[in-house]
Amino acid sequence: MALDHPDAVTKAVFIDIVPTYYLYTHVTLDFVQAYYHWFSYLRRTPIPENELLEQNEARARSGRLSPAMAEYMRTNSTFEGVHAMCEDYRAGASIDLEHDEADLDKRIQCPLHILWAQGGAMERLYDVLAIWKERGTNVTGRAMPGGHNMQEGAPDEVLAELRRFLLS
Repeated sequence: MALDHPDAVTKAVFIDIVPTYYLYTHVTLDFVQAYYHWFSYLRRTPIPENELLEQNEARARSGRLSPAMAEYMRTNSTFEGVHAMCEDYRAGASIDLEHDEADLDKRIQCPLHILWAQGGAMERLYDVLAIWKERGTNVTGRAMPGGHNMQEGAPDEVLAELRRFLLS
């Protein structure tokens, strides 16, 4: 969206990810082991959808869900919702790669702020900031506490970081 609609996107924040095109064109065993679901969700429907629904039902029955996780489970409790998520992963590994490849000569013009989990898989596997600097003209960022879902693991710190960037 930042590439296709530069007049509409004035700033962007990406959390604990590098560009999908980069990930799929630099696949390593470490990446597959850390993010196996990126590959599992690509399988033909309804195989991953049914597995995810079973897993979500088991988690919900456990009774040990944080309020945020309970909301995730609620929104991922239908076949249609889980199917849409799997279709997003399927597109990321297929047609999105073609679109991304066509845009490799373009750079995101708006300021980008990249946050990644301190000590997490992205930080262990990649130079996150350097990869994003290949895709944008004005890129800042830093590692944050709280894990992959840092917005839940360290909400105050993430909110302060977002405010600092977005309101400046």
